[in-house]
Amino acid sequence: MTPENLTENLPPLIEYLQLGRCGAISYTDHVTRALADDLQVVRYEDLLTDPLAALFPVFCRFSDHQYDRHRLEQVVSQQSFEAETGRRAGVAAPASYIRKGISGDWRNHFDRAAARVLDGYSGETLVRLGYESKREWVGSVR
Repeated sequence: MTPENLTENLPPLIEYLQLGRCGAISYTDHVTRALADDLQVVRYEDLLTDPLAALFPVFCRFSDHQYDRHRLEQVVSQQSFEAETGRRAGVAAPASYIRKGISGDWRNHFDRAAARVLDGYSGETLVRLGYESKREWVGSVR
């Protein structure tokens, strides 16, 4: 798959990933099990908006150590998109595995066919996680 044929290959790629062919379970099953086990949800969009606020509940819940804000700020800085890629967020490098470091860029690559396939497998999961407010999101995709 190349950037030039990404959109046309998305429906079969989504199908491949959802059927668990590259992992033990599908994304939808993974999320369903995690939510049933009351695991902490950390969303990419929240990490972009306020990484410390997104990570703080994780550290409080899963660590007996005292929360060190300065150390967490260092880790966030060291693992930032810019530190990892040498690029500002939003700047693409077509040959890189790490795309743009922004939220919502998927809309530039999804077409209605890809949206239908994803919704068929994960529509309820997307709503449950707050990525979409209702299943009709497919109609908003070009």
